[in-house]
Amino acid sequence: MPRYLEATSDIIDANFLSAINSILKTDVSLNNPSIIGTDVTSVLNITKQSDVSVTYVSSKAAFYNTLGYYAYNTADGPPTSAANITKITYIFPNCHYVQSNKAAGIMAGNKVNLGSFPAGTTIAFVLLQNSWTTNGISLSGNKFYSNSALNPEVNTAIKRHNVLLHDVARDVYVMGFEDQLRTSTDNDFNDVVLYATAGTKDAISDVKVANLPKPEDTDGDGVLNISDEFPTDPTRAYISYFPSLVNWGTLAFEDNWPSTGDYDLNDLVVSYRYTYTSNAKNEVVSLKGDYAVAAAGASFKNGFGVQFPFSSSVISEVTGQRLTSNYITLGANGLESGQTNAVIIPFDNHESIVKKVPGQFINTEKDKPQMLGDTVHVSLKFSSPQLMTAIGTAPFNPFLISNQRRGYEIHLPGFAPTQKADVNLFGTKADKSNSLNPQSYYKTAQNWPWAMNFTEKFYYPAEMQSIDKAYPHFLDWAGSTSTVRPYEDWYSNTASGYRNTPNIYIK
Repeated sequence: MPRYLEATSDIIDANFLSAINSILKTDVSLNNPSIIGTDVTSVLNITKQSDVSVTYVSSKAAFYNTLGYYAYNTADGPPTSAANITKITYIFPNCHYVQSNKAAGIMAGNKVNLGSFPAGTTIAFVLLQNSWTTNGISLSGNKFYSNSALNPEVNTAIKRHNVLLHDVARDVYVMGFEDQLRTSTDNDFNDVVLYATAGTKDAISDVKVANLPKPEDTDGDGVLNISDEFPTDPTRAYISYFPSLVNWGTLAFEDNWPSTGDYDLNDLVVSYRYTYTSNAKNEVVSLKGDYAVAAAGASFKNGFGVQFPFSSSVISEVTGQRLTSNYITLGANGLESGQTNAVIIPFDNHESIVKKVPGQFINTEKDKPQMLGDTVHVSLKFSSPQLMTAIGTAPFNPFLISNQRRGYEIHLPGFAPTQKADVNLFGTKADKSNSLNPQSYYKTAQNWPWAMNFTEKFYYPAEMQSIDKAYPHFLDWAGSTSTVRPYEDWYSNTASGYRNTPNIYIK
């Protein structure tokens, strides 16, 4: 880190960043061409004797760029060639964050006093592309100047490499730099972002300086439109996902509980994703679960439910469940009735999601074509915003309902049954669930589960292939009671000895 930084860094507030990002996160030449036009300046013109400081804001670049400045008499005009610049002073030798894997990075808010400049001075900047190395600054790369005529592009229309924007409210001059030749770049001008301030009021001229647009907050919730997923709705602001926007989790069930059956754990395979909608205070106002049947190697007609760790009374409405078999009773708010905790039943018969060809399983027989089905979208609306900690952690407490028998619930190991479960089945056949030891729920004497959760795609066993025949280290992992189990990667490791591919359904 440079040793000449000011002792006290500036605070870069979120609204300021949002205002900058609203301008400099897309192609400026297409979306905001006026800020790099020929009628706006890209240099600081000093009109009163003053100290001038530069504060680092951010870098969106992969390069380890160096930033320097040079000064000249305004009346004399800019240098006509780089050779005419008599002195360049480095401001930030490495414009990457301090967390980078190279030394001397900097952090948002780091500030450098460039010194005192008399009236009639122009301060311009130069960005040295990817110049910082572990041995110091290399001068061999491209150099991009505030004075566009000095830049290497031949086409004058694309020689501009920095923008200058006046944030009137804060009275700072924001500078954004493009660090690649503009013959082939994203033109977002946010590869290095800084701002300049003067110690004397109005010492930096605002003539021909574009203004940083005032960020909008249309719904008045305190979240600027640029960051607000619902800019016209004050009750909603943010969206988040589990596992992520593009990735889905996987739940795999064996439906013969309390027997182990063929133990292929493909009797019902559900892909899932949760979407949380929160307000400006990051309180959850609604929750959506997306559920798709990826496979069903079962003759049973199975249902699927989810129990949440919060009370059923905090839910005002549930929509989207697909119930076709008339054995589930819902309350007025759409949750399953007779449950203290909130319980949803996304579907009560998997065949209503994927229409089954008579005598054929769903996506478990390798010699049969894949079948596609619908995705059930279940939305829960909260009667009042809830803290994220009260919502709990996905996948919550999912369970299979075996063959439309409501009492036959099959949960993840160590997860409690709902109030609708038939607890008389505990401890029968292969099951060793004991209500006095909740960690024993839905496990065999060997510690094997009837259900598993993966926060990614899981390649489940093919039909009639027990999971240990598909994944040889599964029993080593499942049977262990150690705090740190062996073979935690039994399902993801593709090294020799981890998979019997012929016994796995992969298409």
